[in-house]
Amino acid sequence: MRYKQLIIMRRDLRLPVGKAISQGAHASSWAEKHIQKTDPEAIKAWDAQGCTKIVLGVDSEEEIQELVAKLNVVRVRPSIVRDLGRTVLEAGTLTCIGVGPLTAEVLDPITAHLRLY
Repeated sequence: MRYKQLIIMRRDLRLPVGKAISQGAHASSWAEKHIQKTDPEAIKAWDAQGCTKIVLGVDSEEEIQELVAKLNVVRVRPSIVRDLGRTVLEAGTLTCIGVGPLTAEVLDPITAHLRLY
């Protein structure tokens, strides 16, 4: 089975590159910590396969919330990143989510329609 981690960013925020990278890094590390607690074998398999990370984009907070709801239905808990409001965004702004690493069989039915960020 092929494992991957998804980072799903909001395009509508038009974040500066550095801000987008830092928010995506939060999503990635928090998602990995969650999977480490719930399925450490998935982390080992993902690591052995090269730690694939894919950054996808959505166009609104509503779209990201819909994805969170769909992921919750299949018992996948995404890591939700909300900004602290110290630089370019208001505190509490939902910027992105991190998911996995999980198998493509779990993630693709929900996320295959998304385009790269």
